[in-house]
Amino acid sequence: MTGIDLVGMVVFMGTLTGMAAIIARAVLRYQDQRLRGRRDAQDPGLRAELEDLRAQLSEQQDLRQRLVELEERVDFTERMLAQAKRERLSAGGESG
Repeated sequence: MTGIDLVGMVVFMGTLTGMAAIIARAVLRYQDQRLRGRRDAQDPGLRAELEDLRAQLSEQQDLRQRLVELEERVDFTERMLAQAKRERLSAGGESG
């Protein structure tokens, strides 16, 4: 095999590799578009269920926020009651 044959073979292999890459990209692009088309044409029942789940999640987040606020109020009330108890005990101890 001469140098010219080797160069020709390398050029030929490079051309084939480039063509294979172009074809592979086209096939992958086609499959991606096809999958997107399937996603866009989802079952209406599935969309309704998804919206219902989103609404439930939103409601749970609202309830969680309300629970946090109630916990803060309970903590505040406990501190106030403990402080009042300490004041009563210290007032009772001073007079006794």
